[in-house]
This record gives sequence, C-alpha cells and structure tokens, in this order.
Amino acid sequence: MLDLLIFCRGPDMATKLTKRYLESLKPDPNREIIVWDKRIPGFGFRITPKGARSFFLKYRTKAGQQRKPTIGVYGDVTLDEARDIAEDWRKIIRKGGDPSADKKARRSGTSDDLTVGQVAENFIARHAKAKRSGGETERIFNKYVLPRWRNRSIYSITRRDVAELLDRIVDDNGPVMADRVLAAVRKCFNWQATRDDKLVPPFVRGMARTNPKERARDRVLSDTEIRALWAVADQAHHVLGPLARFLLLSGQRREEASTLRWTDIDAEGVWAIDKEDYKTKVPHWVPLSEPALEIVQSRPKPEKAVYVFSTTGGRRPFQGFSKAKRKLDTEMLAKLREWAKAAGDDPKTVTLPGWTLHDLRRTADTLMRRAGVPADHVERVLGHKLPGVRAIYDRHNYLNEKRHALEKLAAMVDGIVNPVPEKVVRLTKAV
Repeated sequence: MLDLLIFCRGPDMATKLTKRYLESLKPDPNREIIVWDKRIPGFGFRITPKGARSFFLKYRTKAGQQRKPTIGVYGDVTLDEARDIAEDWRKIIRKGGDPSADKKARRSGTSDDLTVGQVAENFIARHAKAKRSGGETERIFNKYVLPRWRNRSIYSITRRDVAELLDRIVDDNGPVMADRVLAAVRKCFNWQATRDDKLVPPFVRGMARTNPKERARDRVLSDTEIRALWAVADQAHHVLGPLARFLLLSGQRREEASTLRWTDIDAEGVWAIDKEDYKTKVPHWVPLSEPALEIVQSRPKPEKAVYVFSTTGGRRPFQGFSKAKRKLDTEMLAKLREWAKAAGDDPKTVTLPGWTLHDLRRTADTLMRRAGVPADHVERVLGHKLPGVRAIYDRHNYLNEKRHALEKLAAMVDGIVNPVPEKVVRLTKAV
C-alpha cells in the first residue's frame, strides 16, 4: 500500500475550500500561491504569478517519489469535480497505482489503457449523437459520470464503483436520475465491449434503484388544472409553455416532442417519427390537429433552424426542463388561487398536486376516451406496441383513425379551456 502524505502541518495550515474563497484569491507576481484543502489530504489549489489557476493532488509513491500532478484548470473543472477526481486518484494510489505516471503514459501514447473519458467521447460522437436523445446522453456523462471517472481506466471500473456512483446520485438527485445514468453508462460500456476484447462491463441485474411497476403513475390533470395551464403557459415560459400545450394536444412523449424538427412535419400536417428515434423502435405517424399545428407554426423559425422547440435559435432542442417547469407550476398555482378568491373561496386552501410533463400524455389518453374514441385507436395515437400476432401482420398506419382521435382530443381541450357559459334564465315575478 502507498502512504498518502498530508502536506499540511496542522489544521491551521489548511482551510475549507469554497468557490467564493478561491475566487477571492489574487495572484502574487513574486510567488506561486498554494492553498490546501481541509477535507482531502494532499488536495490543493494553486495560482501562478501570471494568474493561472489549477487543482492538484500531492502524494508520495511507494518508491518514495514525490508527485504533484495537475487535476484540472479552474474553470474547466469545478471544485466539486476536482475533489471527486482527487478521491478517485487516492483510491488508485492506495491500490498501488500512480495517477501521474498513468497520465503521462496516456499523453505519450505508450499506454493501451483507455479512460472512461476517451470511451465516452467516442461513444457520444459515433453512436449517441446520431440519436435524438444524444444531447441528453452527453449531458448525463458531463454532469454525473465524467467528473468522477474521466481519468479512470475503463478496465478499472468495478461493480462497487458503479454502486457508489449511483448511491451518490440517489442522495443528490433521486433514484430516477440514478437509473437514467445507469442506463447511459451501461449502453456506453456495452457499445465499447462490442469492439474491445479486454472489456467486461461491470453490470449485473438488480443495479437499478427503482422498480418500474412501483414508479407507475396515475396522475391526470383535472379540467381546472388544464384551464390554468392554458391560461399561464405563454407567460410562464416562452418554450416550455407552448411545448406543454403541444404535448397534451399530440399525446406524445416529451423526448419526441422536444426534439421535433421542422422537416418532420409534411405538407398535410403529419408528423413522422423514425423508428430509430422512437421508444418502441417502430416508425410512428402523428396527424396533428389544427390547434397543434398552430402551436408549431407560431414558433420562431430563424434561418437554418432545425428544431421547433429551442432556446438557441433552433440549433439545439430545448433542455432546460426543471427550472422552466418550476416556473410553470408557480404560475399555475397562482392562477388557481386567483380563481378561488374570485369565487369567494379561501385561496390558501388551493394546492397543485405534483405533476410531470409525462402526465400530459396520460391526460390526453383520458380525454380521448372521454370523447368516445375507441380504445384501440387511442393506443395507436400513443404509439403503444400491439400485442401478439397483430404486431406482426397489421401494417395499416391508421392515419385516418388517429386524425379523428386527435381532432376529438383538440375539441375536448377547447371545450375545457373555453367553456360555454351556462345560459342564465331571468325569472320575473308573477303578477
């Protein structure tokens, strides 16, 4: 085992590193400034006389050689990410490795060891980016995986490493996100294993942190909540608001709708989704109703725009769901309380039970059934897989049936959002 050195002589020589503290430090033109972290032995932050800032880890090898490799440049790597890498390096050191030597070998090309960062970059470029979900896959790796594993050899990742990564994500972001990360990492490792004789992916059944059956939801928005959503959608967020309306009117999943491209809709208003981009891996056609098409046509379309719902001029699909959804919830609750007050009720008693964008798909299902659409046609609109031999022999695309179903859905939504006032009959006193 290697002995890790603590280069601070006492607690007073180290400090609790924070982003605010690091940014308060100013370079000294006459010397290099080094501050040590109180939490991780040997982990530090330095500023050169010219102002270059970076994180490093100082340790001594088993042979007594002192090392101080750079973890990353401040700005490219955050404090939390640098701490994670430092902890990973300390594990390597305790097992007899030398992160500094490994880093030099990879840089010089003398090592045949692939890092997780190298494999992830290749996987995203060659495989993930060809999918509509490529942007989300890249985000997952950049936020949750690479800060901890970027410089780790992909062959060194164990089941324990996977479990520790998922535990941390469960604590910070919840079990659903942990499962999304697990799915992305497993896919990446399995993809690499198809072209790598050495790699044995460290995944087994039972690693998921949620049970899909237990996670199954039954939340459906009430008519009043739908009315509130329509009333505040535009002011809540200029992209998520219209997108939420479109989700309800189309009955499709968030992943497909948020990556809708202008070229996906033909002259007759049919939205074609390739099988590579669809969850069930079969092509799906959605004949959009007039209100759904109006939402699409109202979206700005700058020159060279690709995506309909975007905050980057159509260059990339919309991704800022969490923050925008919180704003949407706030505006909806305010509107519901405003209506309650106008009706003479106590607005403080009004609540908005938690809901997700996927609940709009379930709400669309419910509304179509309320409108008398045959259950089989509802399933066709939602793109669910058919059971048994029907999936093999039934190749009819059901465009007319789906169009009729979506028109009835649009009529139901319009009736909810713009209710016809009840007739008022004035009674006169008999004489």
